[in-house]
Amino acid sequence: MSYIGKFAEAIPDYDNYLLQEPDDNKGFIWRGIAKFRIDNFEGAMADFDNSINMVQTDYEAYYWKGLTYLEIKDFQSALSYLNIAADNKPTTDLYYWRGWTNQNLNRKDAAIADYTRSIQSNVNTGFSLVNRSQIYVDKGEYVKAFDDLIKAQSINHPLDRDNFYRIKELAGK
Repeated sequence: MSYIGKFAEAIPDYDNYLLQEPDDNKGFIWRGIAKFRIDNFEGAMADFDNSINMVQTDYEAYYWKGLTYLEIKDFQSALSYLNIAADNKPTTDLYYWRGWTNQNLNRKDAAIADYTRSIQSNVNTGFSLVNRSQIYVDKGEYVKAFDDLIKAQSINHPLDRDNFYRIKELAGK
């Protein structure tokens, strides 16, 4: 069975669970995640909204709603929900995705700050290093960009070799 098939099969189980436990906000989050995983973004958002209406401080519903907005490329809405999630419970993944959102909104300094928080909380965050490196390139800060790529390489994060050597040359290394 495919990865997607398992999530699709889980949805009726969540439906039954929520019939028995209609006030369990986590049940709505779980079903929303399953819907998200099968690209039913409208259904996922409805479930995350139900959860938020029940427990307004549950970071997980805001986080997943933010990720859902990312999938449909509504970066401003994604940022709003990821900010609320960060206020409730900042995590390495949240900082990565908020950094990616800020990067797509061309908010370079905010993206760098979020990627830096992601890296500080988990030094094995290769994607944050590579993405932060790209922003440094965009800003003309080639030495910082190359340093991030070296760190990503040291944790065995896959790198685009051509990009690596281009940035190395730009950094004068």
